[in-house]
Amino acid sequence: MTRIDWRQWADESVVQVDQETKSAQERAADVTRFRSDLEQVRGRATSRYLDVTAVADVNGRLVDLQLAADAVRRDPRDLARIILDTADDARRNAADQALAMARETFGADSGLVARLATDLQPDAR
Repeated sequence: MTRIDWRQWADESVVQVDQETKSAQERAADVTRFRSDLEQVRGRATSRYLDVTAVADVNGRLVDLQLAADAVRRDPRDLARIILDTADDARRNAADQALAMARETFGADSGLVARLATDLQPDAR
């Protein structure tokens, strides 16, 4: 029968718990920084005709829309389609930026990255 040195086992266990606690604290700090950085993400897109520019945040909300003077000369239905397409491109750009940041922060194989990808790109499911 092997004799266990309980004092050594306890010391090693304390060291292991301390390391796990430190790792969890570092991860929590990473998540806090990431969340703050996410709020700053802006996706930008310009139409192929260069007359519509859209800016969206990471939530997909349109935060800016610029129309060149030529844009208002278009058929209203065409202009509406161009605006919607450009806004979608801006949203995708913001999502791509957020995913790249997440991969860099947490690693490409992280469950957090997979969840964020699902949340940001629901049409990719």
